[in-house]
Amino acid sequence: MTQVTVLQPHGDTVLTAATPLRVTGNATGKGGFEPDVVDTVTVSFDGGPPVDASLTVVPKQKIPAVLFAADVRVPGEAGPHEIRVVARLHKVDVVHGGEPAGHTHPEGTQP
Repeated sequence: MTQVTVLQPHGDTVLTAATPLRVTGNATGKGGFEPDVVDTVTVSFDGGPPVDASLTVVPKQKIPAVLFAADVRVPGEAGPHEIRVVARLHKVDVVHGGEPAGHTHPEGTQP
């Protein structure tokens, strides 16, 4: 079974508006006699356009795994936000991981 895990940011992170946000995590493909490796991961923020993540293959795994990293821009709006990560095996969508991305606060306020 293919799986995506977002490692950064955590769901309770307070974000700074109008700044880049690094999103990292891992994605696993399919193991077995015919293993399938995740070859593309995209990250979007609040339904914005997807950004291609850089991938690093984790060597010598029974289930093929990649580490991913992407920088997305945090909008200026206050409130909760969502990160959407899509992992693809051979250009076929297989996993959609919606994660709370944290929230921004109006300038001068505290959580």
